[in-house]
Amino acid sequence: MTQKLIYSKKSAIIFLLIISFSVGTLHAQSHQPVEAKNGMVVSANGIATKVGLEILKKGGNAVDAAVTVGFALAVTYPYAGNLGGGGFMVIHLKDGKNTARKNGEAVNISTIWSKL
Repeated sequence: MTQKLIYSKKSAIIFLLIISFSVGTLHAQSHQPVEAKNGMVVSANGIATKVGLEILKKGGNAVDAAVTVGFALAVTYPYAGNLGGGGFMVIHLKDGKNTARKNGEAVNISTIWSKL
């Protein structure tokens, strides 16, 4: 009786693992690429994404939205280590120029790329 129960539990666990991996794979494959005409905000947390999107809707730019999402993630997803430490950003401006910031100060992009 005990032997049948052990096999039954093992079979159930294996079955659940197979189902969970299958559902996860099907779910991941069902997503189509998303395109946006006027802007997009993506983050690890839905609430943080929504507040970033609100910034864009109210006339803010991508940098405004990114900073807002960073602060929101500090509350909604603290394990990401959002505040403190250093910060780095490469920005592609509307006029086609690129700029970079490290810890809030301008840095030379060519210097950064040469170190990568």
